[in-house]
Amino acid sequence: MHPSLTDLLDQAPECADPAHLRGFIAESQDLARNALHHGEAAVDVARWYSAVTISLLGSPALADKPAVAPVGALARGEALPSTPLLWVAPQIPSAQSEFWEMGRDLSERPAAPELSQVLRQRPPAMRTIDGLPDLDTAVNIQEHLIAPATALRHCGASLTPAESEALDQAWITGMELEAQRWRDRVPSVLPARDLPALQRSAFGAAARSVSLVIRSVAARNNITIDTDAE
Repeated sequence: MHPSLTDLLDQAPECADPAHLRGFIAESQDLARNALHHGEAAVDVARWYSAVTISLLGSPALADKPAVAPVGALARGEALPSTPLLWVAPQIPSAQSEFWEMGRDLSERPAAPELSQVLRQRPPAMRTIDGLPDLDTAVNIQEHLIAPATALRHCGASLTPAESEALDQAWITGMELEAQRWRDRVPSVLPARDLPALQRSAFGAAARSVSLVIRSVAARNNITIDTDAE
């Protein structure tokens, strides 16, 4: 990665006060956008951005505030600047949520979902009109692709090597699409017609891949899922 990113990551743990903290947060987002413009992989940018954020949460700038415990994408090193930053806070609202626009306070650590719940997060099928895709269908990259792929990757279900590879690739595709939308300052929830053709095709292929894995895992575990999502 560019030295400017590694320099900021090295400096983040020493952030001394709230004014500098706001500056660090703004700079981390500027550097993330610039890195994406220069071709850095979304997964690498997310890992860096998560590390910077966690370092800032533990910095002297927030030392006099009740500490929060990162969970979810942030704790896994998978948070992009557009990703909700989840943490368990002893007091709500937390002081930390005042600094990060995407900060989200939780009162307790989320329980691990049952496999049946995970499998019901299948990406919705594209609606059709007269046999053609309905391009007014809303596409939510985070909820329709990243979230279901992530949930199944981390739920502890027994997956075949091919299923694991398919989920990993779908997740990477979702991260790239989400990062591209954020980089270009375009909402990640939008009608399908507003996605460039290549992005729409990539999203559709990845969503179908996740749906196929979910259907396969459900059948193997005798779990009934809503076939209307096909």
